[in-house]
Amino acid sequence: MVELRRELKRSSFETKGKVTERTIDLRQDPLTGLTCRIIEKDVNIGPKGDFSEIIEQPQCPFCEARLETHTPKAAPSGGLADRIRVGDTVLVPNLFPYADHCGVLVFKDHFTEMGKFRVEEICNGLLACRDFIRAVQRHDRAAVHASINWNYMNPSGGTLIHPHLQALADARPTHLQRLMFEGARRYPNYWKELLEQETKDGERHVTDIGKVHLLTPFAPMGHDEVTGILEGRFILSEMTECDANDLAEAIMAVQCYYQHLGRNSLNMAMMGSAATTGASGSDERRLWVSFRIVARSNLVKFYRSDASFMERLHLECVTSRAPEMTAKAFRVFLGPKKNKRTG
Repeated sequence: MVELRRELKRSSFETKGKVTERTIDLRQDPLTGLTCRIIEKDVNIGPKGDFSEIIEQPQCPFCEARLETHTPKAAPSGGLADRIRVGDTVLVPNLFPYADHCGVLVFKDHFTEMGKFRVEEICNGLLACRDFIRAVQRHDRAAVHASINWNYMNPSGGTLIHPHLQALADARPTHLQRLMFEGARRYPNYWKELLEQETKDGERHVTDIGKVHLLTPFAPMGHDEVTGILEGRFILSEMTECDANDLAEAIMAVQCYYQHLGRNSLNMAMMGSAATTGASGSDERRLWVSFRIVARSNLVKFYRSDASFMERLHLECVTSRAPEMTAKAFRVFLGPKKNKRTG
């Protein structure tokens, strides 16, 4: 059984002659060991104002007229194709890589509002990222740690408005990947056991879309975080077209919910177990492919970041809404017809 640890702390103070008591809900993620603090506070995410001036980027290198001439090509010695195309999406090498292998998946339109993407284009983007990871791992057997990531709009850390995903493959896992792998040694069937608990409990389970289970994490890493778990699939490079479609529908469900909340920026990270290593032949299939999506502050001309010293320097999230509340509100948004398995 997955152990869910929490501790309620209380703090009292007096203001205007009245004693007020606040509760701090301290929780620990059972897989990674990371802790978060849930407090009673309204967060000002900023208005959804007019940011047309920010959107206008006439020299955008990802727009169709400049994509071929303003983005890099794969080095001849790398053994990779210059471009990977699936539908209207195109994957190119990252001009500023921060992994052994880093590709940028570019969507066709320069700007797409939160919740307005088509499932087909997200599905195509995921498949192009999969093809990139496959090609990398055929060429570099050490690049066993892969992920697909999204910085949507500037508050998420994105530098260009034009929507794009980042596909990474590296011999070294990121810090979170390492913590997840270490946690999977304690819980070899972590996602299966957690889903059984969360489905039975019902507080944080949202809905199932095909093989993807949507729930809110017990100890979130960001505001209104939603986790998607692809049942039975361990390796990103083994993702099928059906898998990608289920994942795309799930991602769009989260986006539509965020748009309903008035949000217009997010981060996403998708990962799974490490691919088979060439040297030893080991294959630790313990973690199903999963994604985390967190809402970020709204894009406005001047905005307040929702990441503070706690997130950046303590690696501990402070969020203002309990995941049980997020799951409940998400279920209400989806409606009764969506709160059941669809495939």
